[in-house]
Amino acid sequence: MVDFFYSLFDWNMRQMITPRVIRLFYIIICIIYVIAGIGALVWIITLGEPALAVLSVFAIPLVLLIPIIATRILLEAIVIRFRQYEMLDVICYELIHGAEQIKKG
Repeated sequence: MVDFFYSLFDWNMRQMITPRVIRLFYIIICIIYVIAGIGALVWIITLGEPALAVLSVFAIPLVLLIPIIATRILLEAIVIRFRQYEMLDVICYELIHGAEQIKKG
């Protein structure tokens, strides 16, 4: 938790906070989708059409999978981008310090 606040006030922006909060964002989005699905199901049940209510019990979860999968793909793409940055940072560090070792040796 301390690292998060340290990263939040890192004025040089060397520490990224997005990879740390993206899991929480995904959980919140999934909860919102589930609440919307339950709300839609309750609304359909209150319409008084039994056939529509039974159909909705099976259809709503399937329909909710589409935006959940799309959200997951988008967030994974963002995480991959940050991992690329971290790997590039390590490569640059090793190249710089490796060059220093070659000059000394």
